[in-house]
Amino acid sequence: MPRRHRENLYPVPSQPSFADLPHSDMKKKLLWTLVLATLALLLWGGTRAWQRQRDHAVALAQDETARQSLRIRLAPDDITMAERRRMPLQVPASGSLRALESVSIRAQYGGQIQDLRLREGEPVRAGQVLFSIAAEDAAARLQQARQQAQAAQAEWQMAQRDADNSRALAGQGFISPTALANSEARQQAARANHQAALAGVEVARKGLGDSRATSPLDGVVARRHLQTGEVVSAGQAVLDIVDVRHFELQAEVSAQDALHVRASQPAQLQVEGLRAPLPAEVTRISPATQSGSRSVPVFLRVLPDVLDGGQAAAAPLRDGLFARGEITTGEVDAVLVPQTAIRTDRPLPYVLLLTEDRQRILHRTVQVGARMRAGGQVWVAVEGLADGTPILTGAAGLLSDGTLVQVDEPPAANSPIAAPAGAAAVQP
Repeated sequence: MPRRHRENLYPVPSQPSFADLPHSDMKKKLLWTLVLATLALLLWGGTRAWQRQRDHAVALAQDETARQSLRIRLAPDDITMAERRRMPLQVPASGSLRALESVSIRAQYGGQIQDLRLREGEPVRAGQVLFSIAAEDAAARLQQARQQAQAAQAEWQMAQRDADNSRALAGQGFISPTALANSEARQQAARANHQAALAGVEVARKGLGDSRATSPLDGVVARRHLQTGEVVSAGQAVLDIVDVRHFELQAEVSAQDALHVRASQPAQLQVEGLRAPLPAEVTRISPATQSGSRSVPVFLRVLPDVLDGGQAAAAPLRDGLFARGEITTGEVDAVLVPQTAIRTDRPLPYVLLLTEDRQRILHRTVQVGARMRAGGQVWVAVEGLADGTPILTGAAGLLSDGTLVQVDEPPAANSPIAAPAGAAAVQP
């Protein structure tokens, strides 16, 4: 059989072309192709997004781990609590202590100094002889005055006898009334001369007494200007004596603060050389301001019971010592924080406070008010903090906002301000 006829006996079906497919079948195939491509793209995009999210989470975890490893450790002393207390308002005062009573012993007249044995720091009593001045001339003047008084007395006695005789003769009619009047006039003149001579004796005696200088008060020699043997002129200072039992402080207070100061207000003074403050009170307030500083002089008296106690004996006060303190003018109820906790490196003051979980630092702006001194440090009244808010003290240093921290132990509430009896507040 021929080959051509053999092929026709077994016909092979031919593949239909795309053009030969029906129109609906072509659309289905195209749709499935698009769906598969879309699913592939979505799967690829989701995989890439998941990988990026996983990488970001890993990076965040690494950053958090690094930040956790860089936490600032805080000691209990670095944390304190803001506390609401009643605090006394006070006005700052500073100046030099001055003895309430002091005197400069001066020579009454010129001459050579004798018997000047006292030196600085030695105590003296009222009426004690301090020194003397060579008094040869004064003694001679006193002797002269006494002799003149005796002569005047003799003349007065003679004139008195003449007057008695004249009155007797006038009674018998032997002398005229004019002669009697002249005799009585001579008697009165002689008496007046005698009294004048006695006054001269007192003046000479006083001059002789002025050659010995005595102390008018109990005190201590503060300065010795001259030595024994030197010649002094009348009115020249020889010794300075101060009463160390009574002191006062002349403080310069601003005109604004002086509006709150009144007489008899209590004060606390910190004096050089003394650990404990000294109680004082306002005695006088100047009605005028200083021309240069425009401040008002306020005078405070150190209470005498302190000077009479053992503290003054252990560390006596001295004239000229510098003292600073505060005058209590009232009270106020406010939230207090240590002054060292107030940060001033920005235009507005702020504090560093702990979050509720005590894991992070936040910056909080506050308004500063009055200040008080208690427990050896200064506390400040602030607005913008609640009572019991944990804050960082100045010892913790400066930390940026959001810094992670780790507190070693729960902070104990500081309580130096719990005893307002010894507290001192300062008005802003």
